[in-house]
Amino acid sequence: MNMKISFLKLLQKLGLLPPASVMYICGSDTLPPPLTSEEELLERIQDADIVLCNKTYLGKREMDAAKNLKYIGIFATGFNNIDTAYAREKGITVILITHHMDEAAMAQRVVVLHKGKVAADGSPKAVFSQVELLHNIGLAAPDTVELCYELNKLGFSLPLDRLNAEECAQALYNYLEA
Repeated sequence: MNMKISFLKLLQKLGLLPPASVMYICGSDTLPPPLTSEEELLERIQDADIVLCNKTYLGKREMDAAKNLKYIGIFATGFNNIDTAYAREKGITVILITHHMDEAAMAQRVVVLHKGKVAADGSPKAVFSQVELLHNIGLAAPDTVELCYELNKLGFSLPLDRLNAEECAQALYNYLEA
């Protein structure tokens, strides 16, 4: 339960938590989590502004059923159980907690926490280009940024905001052609 309370405090601190009339927490702290039927889920979230879930699928049908839904918070790594494209289309914010930087690189906004405080906050390119800050708090940037960072230590001059293989390859190509 502490994790859920801390998560809500974080949302409030970052200005991401609206005054909610109804909030529903899906999932459970027990393993394996008890299953909620689709019908039960649809009934439970129909008036929710915020849904906090763990391993619960939320797709078009579920988001449409939750007519007031503004925020989805995920208490598990990964977001393959959330239709993020549909959430974005509907203007629903999806908040994911992860230690996988390649997942975080796909976000619109990244907030890095260290010992309960915000260490970095911004676009993925802005946050992940701060490689030394990330290293100092025990994190790594996405692999492509780490590669550029290591090559820069060897004398290259590559940008540190290349978050995918295509961008990284293009930066290397441009450097070698110059």
